[in-house]
Amino acid sequence: MFLNIVIGFVIPWIFGIYLYKMAPKILLSIFSLGTVLSHIINAFADEHKMWHLLPDKYLSIDYLMFDIGLYAILPSYMIFFIYRYEQMNGYIFVLIFTVITTILEFFWFKIGRVTYHNGWSIYHTFFSYLIPYLLIFMYFKLLRKVKLY
Repeated sequence: MFLNIVIGFVIPWIFGIYLYKMAPKILLSIFSLGTVLSHIINAFADEHKMWHLLPDKYLSIDYLMFDIGLYAILPSYMIFFIYRYEQMNGYIFVLIFTVITTILEFFWFKIGRVTYHNGWSIYHTFFSYLIPYLLIFMYFKLLRKVKLY
């Protein structure tokens, strides 16, 4: 549990505070959507027993730490880079962040901190990150359209 809290919440929010100092509007407008999407996906996967985070003792707290930590901060940084380097195609950043997040989870899988079940694989994991990142990017484009950015 301690490692999940540090990796899933403490370290991401150290970077989150830094992002808040650089671009508060991005962090405040994006992290909540990242949290909600992460919670929906984790709840669905937990209900259908697709993956399991270890250790078991305080599982709901561990999932929550990742939902409000890592999976809230990473999309905020993705949007920060899309906004900062607007001359580049934003889908490139979506793909980069999807690959990075998938690699991080693959490492977590390899060291035995997450297990896959019911046919779930790292391939499925890639899409479980790609879809929320795409939704967040579309949300950002909508915010730009209504002149919030």
